[in-house]
Amino acid sequence: MWQPGETIGFTAADHVAAIEEHAHLKLLDYVILNTRPISEAMLRRYARQKAHPVENDLDRLRDMGVKVVGGHLLQEGARVRHDPAALASLALELAAEGRRRRDSVPSPRHRTASETT
Repeated sequence: MWQPGETIGFTAADHVAAIEEHAHLKLLDYVILNTRPISEAMLRRYARQKAHPVENDLDRLRDMGVKVVGGHLLQEGARVRHDPAALASLALELAAEGRRRRDSVPSPRHRTASETT
């Protein structure tokens, strides 16, 4: 959801661009997005407060060079929030995938003599 007075009108790609602008470098490899629809009742409630969902502008995100990972990450209660268990599970999956990729590439320090010639 937009944060009134802070991120009004921001898309997912706008959030990525703001993070990388503040970091002064390309910082993100992945973007995790909620793909579960928000109920009409909640959308109306937030609209009265001038808050709207962040648009998942997938093409622009891909053009920025980030991998987009989506999932049902929404938790509705009194407020719309990310489901912490679902988000943590997805983050751990991505971390494990990254570790497997890293471990499958031989380190330059551990190459055999035949690999360096």
